Amino acid sequence: HLMSTMKNYLLVLPKESAKSTGHNVFPVGIAYVSAYIKSRGHRVFTANLEFHEGSTHDALKRLIETHAIDVLGTSGLSRDYPRLKELIDTARAIKPGIIIVVGGGIISGDPEPAMIALDADIGVIGQGEITMDELATALDNDQPYDDVPGLIFKRGNGYVTTEVRKDIKDLDLLPFPDYDGFSYPEYMKQINYEAVYITASRSCPFKCTFCFHPSGDRYRKRSLDNIFQEIDMLRE
Repeated sequence: HLMSTMKNYLLVLPKESAKSTGHNVFPVGIAYVSAYIKSRGHRVFTANLEFHEGSTHDALKRLIETHAIDVLGTSGLSRDYPRLKELIDTARAIKPGIIIVVGGGIISGDPEPAMIALDADIGVIGQGEITMDELATALDNDQPYDDVPGLIFKRGNGYVTTEVRKDIKDLDLLPFPDYDGFSYPEYMKQINYEAVYITASRSCPFKCTFCFHPSGDRYRKRSLDNIFQEIDMLRE
């Protein structure tokens, strides 16, 4: 379909994202979202600010102005709060009208407090691929997004949460993560160049009391052929 006002999207990892303590793995969720919404025809740019010269402000200003960015998307866990908050505040200072979308465990874990703390415009709850595509389609066409499942957003003095997004049943339908702009080789060198990270399944069949299921309640696996294809791609 013809899109009347296609927006420019910047999906970005904040500085020091590779230095997050606890996991020396690439935050693959944002790369899956990027791959999916690119495959759906949206105009997407990607960046890992850790490997861009200058301060967060200088690197972000360059990217926002060069690509005329309308929507900034980022993601992380609760431990990434200071980095994400700095990123959001800086983007707003550079371009006050920019739309800020945040996903990942920080939003899925407890959406409303996270939205208040981060002061984001839109939060993505649960898996982001299809949600972000439907949100971007609404934004591109200047349509409301109240009927897009899996969102939380500001309205007046409060927040609106849309209906729960259903699990993606067939994971083989998703394109492989898009590592293009995220400085993947530099990232892997910094954390552990001997190993790469592959998500072979989502969620978990068990119900441990200390755990919650940000990627859905149903355990789903990729096919072995699909996993082997990704291993071949990563080796190349």
